[in-house]
Amino acid sequence: MEEIFRGYRDRDYDQCEELVNQAWGFDKIFSPKVLSELAKCIYTKGSVLGSNYRMVVEVDGEVVGFIFGLNEHSRKPGRIILFGLGVLWKLIFIKSDKPDKNDLINALKVHEENRVDVVDKGRR
Repeated sequence: MEEIFRGYRDRDYDQCEELVNQAWGFDKIFSPKVLSELAKCIYTKGSVLGSNYRMVVEVDGEVVGFIFGLNEHSRKPGRIILFGLGVLWKLIFIKSDKPDKNDLINALKVHEENRVDVVDKGRR
């Protein structure tokens, strides 16, 4: 069993999304399924698009871990604004009870507040 630390490839996305789902349990937390799918997309694709540092750990051809981050001294990633608008559009038109949508929106707010705190610590 050899661990390989390598750069992220687009074909790694599905395995990264599944790892996100295993960690956060979106399929258990959010319903209907379309809301769970959106949560997984936000947390995974949003991270891929918003990062300029993307690495995975692979064991026997399977992605078993990853880290996506933003190196402020490197070129900034693009396309995140269009992604955010697409997410907002989907969220508006998902047929779901309002409390379910609010749960996702509140989870996103907490995530963003925590992310900002971490980024700010790195700047001090």
